[in-house]
Amino acid sequence: MAKRYKNVAEMVQGMDLPPDQKQRQMEYLHARRLSRMLTVMRAQLGLSQVQVAEKLGWSQGRVSKLESKPDRDVSVGALLDYAGALDMQMTMTFLPEKTKIVDQVKFHAFEMQKLLQRLVKLCKGDEDMVK
Repeated sequence: MAKRYKNVAEMVQGMDLPPDQKQRQMEYLHARRLSRMLTVMRAQLGLSQVQVAEKLGWSQGRVSKLESKPDRDVSVGALLDYAGALDMQMTMTFLPEKTKIVDQVKFHAFEMQKLLQRLVKLCKGDEDMVK
């Protein structure tokens, strides 16, 4: 039975490659985490690159390039457009680089609290929501 891997990085580590080639492959993967996420989101929605391109008024090749370019080369504008084509909204969070995980959880907990407060305001007077 073939070995199953949790992710591509694990597969690369398990390959019989010279160490320098493994390192280059890992660097390639790490430089494209965002673009891989775009591909996964599109695939989970059952959309092809052609369908996304049509929604954006782009060529399929442009979508392909966005989904494969290094993260540093992806523009915020392209991300906003792509998110819109997937009927998603994009949010960004900036935190100090060495933020402790507990502080990250607190940050997101406060954000959830804000959203819940907005939800309460929205459902005031709605008898179905009060139940």
